[in-house]
Amino acid sequence: MAATIEGRAPAPFGPARALSFVVALGVSGVLLIDPYVLGPQLSWRIHTGLPPLMLGVSILFAHAVGFKPDAGALRAAFHPLVGWLLLDAGAAILAAG
Repeated sequence: MAATIEGRAPAPFGPARALSFVVALGVSGVLLIDPYVLGPQLSWRIHTGLPPLMLGVSILFAHAVGFKPDAGALRAAFHPLVGWLLLDAGAAILAAG
């Protein structure tokens, strides 16, 4: 039997959470191992695209480990769709050019 927190059973680890974990780990791993992959980009493009990209990665990591806040506003902010949209927006800004 799985451990419960405050009477709630943990969310099952499904394919969506696995995909979120793999993508977040891949993006953060590439930026950690070789940060110069962004070297040829213009400075303003890095400073514009990297924050939403990393915020999206953070939300996807939170989704992958099963974090679900109780407050409705935080639940909406940490929704995996928000993470995917931020990750895609940041990647699009960094790729354009």
